[in-house]
Parts: sequence; structure tokens; C-alpha cells
Amino acid sequence: MNKILPLALLLILFCGISYAEEFFVKTGDKPGNSFSFNVNSSNSLRTSITAELSGFYHRKFSQSGTEYSNVYIKDQVSLGNPGEASLPVVTKFVQIPNNRNVRVVIRNRAYEVFSNFRVAQYSAPPLRDTRGIEQPAAVNSSYYSTNEFLPNEIVSVREIAVFRDVRIAVVSISPVQYNPLTGELKAYSLIDFELVYEGSSNENNVSSLSQGVARSFENLYKELIVNYEAPSHFTSAPKLLVLVADELYQGVLPLTDWKVRKGIKTTIVKKSDIAGVPSPTSEQVKTYLTQVYNSNDRPEFVLLVGDASGTNTFPWFTATGGKSDHPYQCLEGTDILPDIVVGRISVQTLPELDSAVSKLLQYEKQPNMLQTDWYKRAMVLHSNDGIDPINGQVARSVFMNEGGFTNVDMVNNSFSQSQITGMINQGVSWIWFIGHGSSTSWADPVWSMSNMPNLTFGLKQPSIVSIACSNADLDYSTTNDCFGEAWIERGKGNSASNIAASTELCAFYTTDTIGREMLYAYFRHGIYDFGSMLNYGKVKAYQYFNGNGTVVETINQFMTLGDPTQEAFSDVPKNVSVTSTVNGNDYIVNIKSSGVNMRGALVAIHQTDTLKTSGYTDSLGNYIFSKNIVTENLPITAVVTGKNLHPFEGNLILTSISNLSNLADGFALMQNYPNPFNPSTVIRFNIPDNTYATLRVYDILGKQVAELVDGNLSAGEYKVDFNASDLAAGVYLYKLDAGGYSKTMKMTIVK
Repeated sequence: MNKILPLALLLILFCGISYAEEFFVKTGDKPGNSFSFNVNSSNSLRTSITAELSGFYHRKFSQSGTEYSNVYIKDQVSLGNPGEASLPVVTKFVQIPNNRNVRVVIRNRAYEVFSNFRVAQYSAPPLRDTRGIEQPAAVNSSYYSTNEFLPNEIVSVREIAVFRDVRIAVVSISPVQYNPLTGELKAYSLIDFELVYEGSSNENNVSSLSQGVARSFENLYKELIVNYEAPSHFTSAPKLLVLVADELYQGVLPLTDWKVRKGIKTTIVKKSDIAGVPSPTSEQVKTYLTQVYNSNDRPEFVLLVGDASGTNTFPWFTATGGKSDHPYQCLEGTDILPDIVVGRISVQTLPELDSAVSKLLQYEKQPNMLQTDWYKRAMVLHSNDGIDPINGQVARSVFMNEGGFTNVDMVNNSFSQSQITGMINQGVSWIWFIGHGSSTSWADPVWSMSNMPNLTFGLKQPSIVSIACSNADLDYSTTNDCFGEAWIERGKGNSASNIAASTELCAFYTTDTIGREMLYAYFRHGIYDFGSMLNYGKVKAYQYFNGNGTVVETINQFMTLGDPTQEAFSDVPKNVSVTSTVNGNDYIVNIKSSGVNMRGALVAIHQTDTLKTSGYTDSLGNYIFSKNIVTENLPITAVVTGKNLHPFEGNLILTSISNLSNLADGFALMQNYPNPFNPSTVIRFNIPDNTYATLRVYDILGKQVAELVDGNLSAGEYKVDFNASDLAAGVYLYKLDAGGYSKTMKMTIVK
């Protein structure tokens, strides 16, 4: 369960206001103390939903001689207009059909009325240049003299939005209404309603171009859209579009070469080729992105290479909340929800880019295996203001209890900068900061860029989530790096893998939600690439705060500095075994680690240094591709990467296994035939019982060179067709292990 305190309660906990005991008011017959939301049915005509409330909490407090009540429900937020009552609101995303209007129909409701409440007014969250102390908004006297239950609608469609592949209705439920004049609360224990789809609408429809669901968005849909029906499996390869300042083009090639090698279909475009001018505006860049998005080559990820100011720049937007890359993500519809995943390598010179690229390649391509304890270590830094200490404990709990980390260092403002430097130098895979900041530092706890020359952790690169002001203020200086840029540009050693940070002065609460939800995305919801983790945090914040003005500012302010496709490590990278078999007209590539099928690994198939196909493994650890994609009798190379996997690259040894009979006369491994052979031979074996079996090939020194069988087999007689065209001539050993039996034989390859 998300450990989120209701915002209405937070505002009084840290305002210096005297408050009394918390009370729970029961409503209806539903057990417990929470709000529930269930989809009963959903089709192209309507979606039927039941919302139930078992009760609400209230806490009385005195302000300027007047007694108020904060009203809230468990795990939900209370919101309102400044100076008006702060009331519980629940926001949900519902998938809806294209080209239809949406009408809310209340089918049934049950409520109780409670008297003698003066509900406290809502105030916008404080900014992070304060100490988290809320300044109550002036009371709207006209509102508090209104004699009707507000808000008027208990269920409403806040907006229609496009979320890349899906058209959604943003539905707001207000389970508690308030009459400001009489002081009555109307609490709904039951709301049965339908969204009815009718007529014709041009509002924010998804484009008709269908290219399959992007994996980075799939898990977002599953977690955020209440009636989303996920496909059983999809293998579409990711696509990356790199937009680079012209003078930096050569420097980004090693990174894009690696992305293609691992199976990400990558396109590079120079800035001058975007709009036919040397320096396109941000709007021109977005227009170009929109054109590509609506083509047959729709990207999933976009990487901008260039600073926002100085030389070799890539422009950004002045959006609600300040400077922002977020509008580049919004390519369809008029909403703020992302349609792609954007990151930026903010550099001005080739040496800076070389440093950033070498670090990114080292992290992904050659993970540090000399010392590995740091993969299970994290660092949490928090201020003592607002609810930052609580959020720090939440982050620690996620790392320890959900990530299985062995150690999480907790740091507050009692630690010196030298102490913090020493703790970072011990090596941590994650740094999670929540507090105050500036363009050049974390400000509470204090740790500035001036300490970076003292970093000595080498190749133990952390992923950084920084919930602080201005750490990504890219244009604070035309010549000097900001805090986030410095972390990224420090080269192969003593640098961060990625950092999520804010471009501007930002708020409490909305930013807290982004920070927490980024961790939940990774450790709970299977969202591992850094850019999508940030997108998940943004969309959850949007949902939690019902798309209000402050959360829109926060969404615009936060950005990914680094590679948005990069999957963060949270464990020692595991080696994988790769087997390949022939099944009719298909090749089946199976990926295992320690005997366990690896779902979601990215498999790239190359031949003659050309990417032929790529995609993700299914629940059985298999990636299947057609024989027609490759040329027969030429070596086929597989590259395998994935969350907490050590990259694998090697030639496929193609085999075909056949079950000749379900009866077997004991355990047996026969001599291969023909022998010697070139390039193929047949190996027969018997297994008397259903069991797990492996058949592996070793060179004369005992090094495994092929794995022909690795899995559960039924009792019976088997033959394996083994194509050894990728192995050198010589003597080899093949070994069968099954059900406690083991046997080894020799075979000879001739060329």
C-alpha cells in the first residue's frame, strides 16, 4: 500500500496550528476505513463502475479563533480552490473508444448527512524555498455563505486525454459533498455509475495509425487505467530517435551504435535537418517530432543531445511552471500526458559528450563486476522540513523491503558535506534526495558541486532521483554546468548513470509524489527504464492531484538528464545462458539465468553486423523469429540485455530437438552421428522419467560453448540436430545431465 498521508492532514501537521484528535466517521455497511473503485463491465458502449466509501476522517483545529475541520479519506487527497473547502477527490483513468462523446449516468447512490462541520479551506502546496509551512489562503466568504452541496457533481469527466496508444476519460469522484452555509457533509457510501459512449466527438482521439503497444507504456497503462486490457504478450522492439546539435554528431555515434547492437532501432537526426534552418525553435522541433510520431517510424524514446544555453544548444520550452522539456513528450491531443519518453544529454562540447557517452556505455555494456556490494546499497538524503523525513523513511522502506537492499544510508542536515562525500564514495547504486536545492547544490542537507572533485567511487555509478529545486537549471549559466549536468558529464568514473531533477523552484507534496512513485514504478510495477520511471511519477502525481495547477507546474519542471532508455541496476548483474532451437520455419531463442526463464529480456539478432530483428522474451523466456529474416549458413549473433542482466553477446548454436518415443529403456546418451562431422550431427539420448535435463557442449579445456537442452523433458527417446557451423574444428565433449544421471561423450568437428 502506498504510504501517502492525505494532503489536508499534511497541511495542518506542519502549519503550527493547534489540532485535536483524529476521528473516523463510518458510512454505510462496507467494512474497513477506505474508498474502493471497481469496474463491473466495460465495452464499446459503456463502462459500469461502483465506488464505495466506508467512512471518512476528520480532525478539528483552531485558526485565528475559528474552529475548522480537515476532512479526508484514507490514501486519497483533499483538494479545492484556494479559500474554499478542501474535500476528498479521487481521480481515475478510464479507457474509452475513439470518436465518441462520454456521458456520466448515476445509476444508484447511498449517502448519509452529518452536521456541524466547518471544513478548512484549501491552500496551494508551499514552495521548496520555504520550510514546508503552509500559509492558509484567505477565506472566500462568498463560498462559505453558499447554501448548496458542493461540488455539484459527485462524478464528472474532468477531461478527455490521449495517452499515446489509448484514449482516456479522466474521471473525478467526489464522495463527500459540503454545504458551506449549513455546515453539513454528505458522504456517499455507494455510487454506481456508468460512462456512456454515444454520438460523435473530435476531442483528443488517438490517431488511427496502429504500430503495436510500446513496452515502456504498457506497464503504465496496466497500473493507471482501470479498465485496460493488456495483450498477453508483445515483442515489438523499442525505437529511439536521437536529435543532436550538428557539432556533437560524431560524439553520439558510439552510444547509438550500442543501442542498435542491443536491439533498439535508432535514428539520428542533426538539428539543422529538422526544419531546414540552423537553429530551429522548440515549436519547430516539436512539429518535427509530431510528424515522425505520426509516421510509420513512431519512436518510443527521444534523446536530445545539446545544452539549453551557450553553444551547441537544443531549445526547450517556457511552459507553465518554467523551463521544460516535457512539452516535447506531448505529441497527440491537448493534454499534458506523455506520448513518448524524452531525456537529454546536456553538453556543449565534444569532450563533455565523450565523457557522458563513455559513462553511459560503461554502465550498460560493461557493468562493474570487480566490486559488487554497491549494487545492493542505497543512500537517502532528506531535509527536516514538511513531510520530507516521512518520505525519506518511505524511500528507505522501499529499498530495504521491496528492493532487498542490504544497506540504506540515511542522511539529514546534521551530516557535513565531507561525511556525505565519504558515504557516496563507499558506492551506492541509488541516491534518493528530498529537500531543498539550487542550481549548484543540494541545499538541505547541504552538498554542493565543489565536493565533486573529491568523489572516488569510480565505476559504482548511482541512479539519482533528486526532489529539490533547480538541480536541472540548464540555462542558469551559458558557460558553467548546473548540478545535474555536472553529475552526468563527469566521465567514465565518479559520475551518475542518470538523474531526474527539477528545472525550477518547485513545490512540496506534488514533487514528493513524483519521487515516491518513481521508486514504486521500478520496484513494484516493472517499469525499469529511467525515463519511463519519471513519466510514471508524473502521471501518478497528475492523477493524485486531479490535474490541478500546481501539479501541472511540477510535471513541466521535472526532466531526465541522461539516457531515457537506460535500465537502472538494483542487483548484481546476472549472467544468462542462451539456447536456440529450430521449430518449423521459426528459430526459438531461450534466455535463462540460473536455470530460470527470463521474461522481458531484450534480444537482438544480427547477421553480417546488421540488425535483423529484435524484441522481448515471453513468460517462457523465449524470443521467436522467422528463418526468412536471416541467411542460411551464415553466423547469427544474439545480443541479450535486460534488468539486472549482464549483457550477453555470442553466436547462436542452432539445434532442433525431437521426441521420438514416450518410452525409454533407462538413461542413455549415444554417440553422435555422423562423427566426425561438418557442420551438423545428430545426438540421441533416453530419459526414463519426467525430469529436468541439460545437454551441453564443452571444448577440450572444459569451457562451455553451447547449450543444446535446458528444461523439463518428459520420459522418452530424443534426438537433437546440432549445427556447429560457428565452432572451430577440433575435439569437443557433450554432456547429458538428467534426473541424477550424467554421461559425457566425445565428438569431432572437421572443417
